Order: sequence, then structure tokens, then C-alpha cells
Amino acid sequence: MRRLANVEMRLLQIFATIVDCNGLSNAQAALNIAPSTLSGHLAALEARLGSKLCERGRGGFRLTAEGEETYRAAQALFRAVEGFEAASGAPMAARAGVCGWARSTRWPTARR
Repeated sequence: MRRLANVEMRLLQIFATIVDCNGLSNAQAALNIAPSTLSGHLAALEARLGSKLCERGRGGFRLTAEGEETYRAAQALFRAVEGFEAASGAPMAARAGVCGWARSTRWPTARR
């Protein structure tokens, strides 16, 4: 079984924030990262996973089926890490950033 690397966790956090912010432009302010850099991080995650996670461009931002699945799995992972941190008192990772309307105070969560 392949282990999840810290860089992949960070990419998942960035991806979740992009989804929560409904696109790269809105996520820029939440993460304080240029849209071109966010796009590069998103492309890196897509390459690692071997799936296109979203449609982005002039037509707007939309998750693919793989993106929806990845987003749900990432949210479950974030909740598991939060539970571990609460149970053990050991912080695992820092928050990537969230849009102003995100519900979580620690990890990005869906705005649905």
C-alpha cells in the first residue's frame, strides 16, 4: 500500500479550498497564492492521481466525477486527522486556508 506523503496532503488541502471557494480566482485570496501557482498545484494533484479533477476556464469551475469523489475522500481524510488530533493532542498539519464562508475553523469543508 502506498503511503500518503505530506506534499499530497497539502495538495488535497489546496484542492479542497479551491472547491470550497468555487474556483481558482476566489481561492487566491483565501490561500494567498497566485492563480497560476494554484493551477500548477491542481495540475500536480491531477498528475499524482491520474485523473482530471475539474473543468476550469472561461466557462467557469466544475468538478468532474473524479473530482467529486476526490473531494469527498479528502473531506473524510481531514475529519479523520481532526479526530486523531483531538484524541491524541498531537497536531498533524496546518490548515491550508479557507474561504470566508467555509464552516470549518481548522480544515476546509464543503459549502453545499
